[in-house]
Amino acid sequence: MARRVGRTVIAAVAVGAVLLVGNLLLSLINTTQLRQASQRVLHGREVLLALDETVSLLKDAETGQRGYVITGKPEYLEPYRGAVAGLHAQLDALERLVVDDADQARRVAEMRPRVAAKLAELDLTIGLRDRKVFDRTRDVIALGAGKAEMDAVRSMVAEMAAHEGRKLADGEAGADRLYRRTVGSEVLASLAAVAALIGFAIVLRRHLAARDRSEAAIAAQRERLRMALASIGDAVISTDVAGRVVDLNPVAESLTGWARAEALGQPLDALFRIVNASTRAAVENPAARALREGVIVGLANHTLLIRKDGSEVPIDDSASPIRNADGSVHGCILVFRDISERKAAEREIGEAQARLARVVTDMAIPTMVYADDGEV
Repeated sequence: MARRVGRTVIAAVAVGAVLLVGNLLLSLINTTQLRQASQRVLHGREVLLALDETVSLLKDAETGQRGYVITGKPEYLEPYRGAVAGLHAQLDALERLVVDDADQARRVAEMRPRVAAKLAELDLTIGLRDRKVFDRTRDVIALGAGKAEMDAVRSMVAEMAAHEGRKLADGEAGADRLYRRTVGSEVLASLAAVAALIGFAIVLRRHLAARDRSEAAIAAQRERLRMALASIGDAVISTDVAGRVVDLNPVAESLTGWARAEALGQPLDALFRIVNASTRAAVENPAARALREGVIVGLANHTLLIRKDGSEVPIDDSASPIRNADGSVHGCILVFRDISERKAAEREIGEAQARLARVVTDMAIPTMVYADDGEV
């Protein structure tokens, strides 16, 4: 159950991550497209402004020319010269603005000679006025060539403005559609993210509840095990696969001289030091063999346990490996008991048998001793 809930949590996190990344990518795409649409709209407005500025400069040049021709005052030439200088720069700027539009670029190219012809007409009339050839000046103006060029330029500008206006309207409509689509997609992505977040919260809550139940069950099981160990009359020490103490019952505390709090996590050899009662040679810890070979190991009954304070206790014991569900060893249980009373009783029996043997041997008459079953 816990493993299934864990997989569900991982799946929920994965879905949330996918939604987050997808939302981020969608936002980037929509933002880029909106920026491009805005740039197209802004570019269209710049082209229209450039066209208006071109016509305005031509008008300024024409106004300065007329004022000078009529009055002869040099101050009228200042706006004329400024407009002429600005026109060349304005046409260059307009050409750069429409470089990606072949039709508009063609129209700008056709406009240049028209503007040049209009400026030439203005310059001619100004030159004639300087030489005070008033009749020739009037004749040039009366011919209407300058007006024709001006009308042609206005017609080209109007055509370019109409073309750019259509592009601008299409761009604004596209930007508006893109904006609505972006808002809709963001709303949907946000709702999906909220739904994923709610789902994740529900799954996480279930997972935490399952974990709490598992922890409670483990705690209860641990408490039952602790009580069971405490109620066992023999000393019991459990270890992990590395041979470190995981738990021990009060009897083991009493026999080893180690308190549970200080014993936990210690190597078993630190608590359970044993020697041969006859030779005083160190004896291999049975838990080490049980962990190494995965078998139940028992000790001979002539083993002494060296307690923490250095005193000795005769014991007998056995060690059994703890296996997982797959059969692998992940710890060991060591069970041992104090056999001091049994050893004392064995000594008393041995001494009594020895005294009896001496009495029988020393008797002056033939004597036989029978057991209850009649055996001599």
